Parts: sequence; structure tokens; C-alpha cells
Amino acid sequence: MTRLPMVASRILINFLKSLGFKKSRQYGSHIFFRHPDGRTSNRARP
Repeated sequence: MTRLPMVASRILINFLKSLGFKKSRQYGSHIFFRHPDGRTSNRARP
């Protein structure tokens, strides 16, 4: 199985926002996103 390419945090965050995700909370360097339909995602920002 091939590995996914490295993506910068800022690019991934902007991509999630373009899909309709909104920042719901942040705990330290971990940013949690929530979509209006209930999906969630989190991202650790270095």
C-alpha cells in the first residue's frame, strides 16, 4: 500500500474549510472541525 504525500497543515485546513467544515474547538495544537451534516475531522498543527 502506498503512502499518502505530506500536506502542510495550512493547506489541509483551507481545504477542509472549502468543503464546508468549520473550526469547532481547539485543544493545544489539535484543531477540531465539524461539518453541518455531522461529519468531524481533527488536525494536529505543528
